[in-house]
Amino acid sequence: MNWTDLLAFKVLTEERRFTGAATRLGISQPALSVRIGRLERSLSARLVDRTPRGAVPTPAGQALAGWVTATQRGWNELQLELAEFGDAARTPPTTVRIAVSRLPGSHVVDELGRHQPGVDWRLRTVADPATVSEWLRLGDVEFGLWCSWPHTPQVDLTGLRVLAVRQSTLTVALAATHRLAGVPLIELTDLAEEEWVASVDSEVRDALRRTCRQLGGFSPVIGHVTDDRTQAAALVAAGRAVSLEVTTAPAAAGVVRRPVRDAPPATVLLAWRPDAGPERLVRDVLRALADDSGQEATAGVSQAPAATGERSTGAVGPAREQQEQTR
Repeated sequence: MNWTDLLAFKVLTEERRFTGAATRLGISQPALSVRIGRLERSLSARLVDRTPRGAVPTPAGQALAGWVTATQRGWNELQLELAEFGDAARTPPTTVRIAVSRLPGSHVVDELGRHQPGVDWRLRTVADPATVSEWLRLGDVEFGLWCSWPHTPQVDLTGLRVLAVRQSTLTVALAATHRLAGVPLIELTDLAEEEWVASVDSEVRDALRRTCRQLGGFSPVIGHVTDDRTQAAALVAAGRAVSLEVTTAPAAAGVVRRPVRDAPPATVLLAWRPDAGPERLVRDVLRALADDSGQEATAGVSQAPAATGERSTGAVGPAREQQEQTR
């Protein structure tokens, strides 16, 4: 079995479209079809169903995607564990700067401080992941953390190491009194007449539009644009809007989140420069973030480009905050 074919299949399960997956992988759509067909023949099983909603994994495909994720996770853990032998003589840093994008930065730093009270975490928040990548290469921060939404452009991570911490389900945030609040799985078509609140980030707004068109067959009416999470939650709780979100922190009072049927996942990525700090600190960060989500860390070190769609040459007391808002 070819590992490149397996990673191509994993990207297809995330994109749910052959064209999108081929673009992420940097290959043609026919070449991707050849890889998927080769996998299906070697396993004697159909892995995806081609539907109007895109390429939806079959039960066999879901099982295979889970196995690929678990295998990548094991490879991650082994590489980081072996790297610790070379870290034994290095003194762990007491101050660490982390740039966060498309995630609730204060919540992230609180979790890191709770797990590592001896480290003074300095937070820098920024609107787009490309700036996080630039800061890492310039040495302005030691770590970068962001959420890679489906249908958003790739980030150039040349010279950096990257790990996919976890995958998160796309959800719709609704008022607790909304007519669909009790539905366990949302069909986006049922929200075609709703007004939406969306991010200031144009790439995330485009991702919202593409997701609604692909899964619901409509273009969302974006009536509110804000990056103030408290303000967005207030609009949703009041029943004035709904929003498409990645679950990275508890829902606000009066708001419920429901997963979207057939939605591709988002991926939380951690990146750092190879010379930025001890590998055991990377492991501690991964444990803290995975514990926060209630999930284990996932995805690959050396295989990060194929697994996440980002380009990389590498492997895959209360905390004090220094927040620098960059738009």
